[in-house]
Amino acid sequence: ADPQAALAAWSGQPALPRAWLEKLAVATGLAEAGRLADLAPMVAELRRASPSDAALLEAIAIARHADPALATAALAAGWAQLRLSPWAYPALGQRALHATLALARRAPTRTAELLRDLRQPFAVDVLHDDRRRTVLALLASLPQPAPECAEVLADFEPHFPWQLPLLQLRARCEARLGGRGRADADVRSFLQAQPARLSDGLGG
Repeated sequence: ADPQAALAAWSGQPALPRAWLEKLAVATGLAEAGRLADLAPMVAELRRASPSDAALLEAIAIARHADPALATAALAAGWAQLRLSPWAYPALGQRALHATLALARRAPTRTAELLRDLRQPFAVDVLHDDRRRTVLALLASLPQPAPECAEVLADFEPHFPWQLPLLQLRARCEARLGGRGRADADVRSFLQAQPARLSDGLGG
């Protein structure tokens, strides 16, 4: 469902929605629009039944529109709640992860902290793949491999993603630590396995 469409549909209504999913859709639209004042009463109601949904909605709203330091703290609070209680609407968690990447692009100096906040899994490993993909994207966006890059990437072994940008990231991390071994070899293996391009055989 499109939260903005849901928000627009309910804007002309005399009362707030009553059904749970309708409330979440409208609240998500408010969060994405950064309308914190309008969102507050809905978050207060949701917090009684689903504190993780409430925390994630606040995190999305603040991460999209507030000062980067406040946004980083709000996201960290959302992740902390999700480690206590995994019972959140999955789409909200995904939107919060997208907001995390958007914040990293908007405020690159917050990237290392955003990365640290996401390294620990959530309760019952909810959003496992989404969280891991976001961790890799944050790590890859740093201009230099983070000091803890080896620890972060070790979480993806022994079945490391066979994708060139990630293999190259692992090789840069290894080089940062003063070594050049398996990671470099994997990059070469990947490149050697690629089919030859037609232009490679043309002269001139």
